Amino acid sequence: MRERVYFELGRWVPMSEKTPPEYGEYRVKRRGRGRMVYEDTLLWNGESFVTKRNCLTRAVNEWWEEAK
Repeated sequence: MRERVYFELGRWVPMSEKTPPEYGEYRVKRRGRGRMVYEDTLLWNGESFVTKRNCLTRAVNEWWEEAK
């Protein structure tokens, strides 16, 4: 049986290029221990990303920008 493949329109934007435009939840790729990279959903408060435990984080490498 074949698996369905869903294509998402958008791109991964590096934090060094630009920050998210408005408040809200974003899909991000963040650094873990060693060379690990995790995909997660974090809240952007306008200045930085906030974890689910309400801590500010600077471990975000990229965020997902949906195509319009």
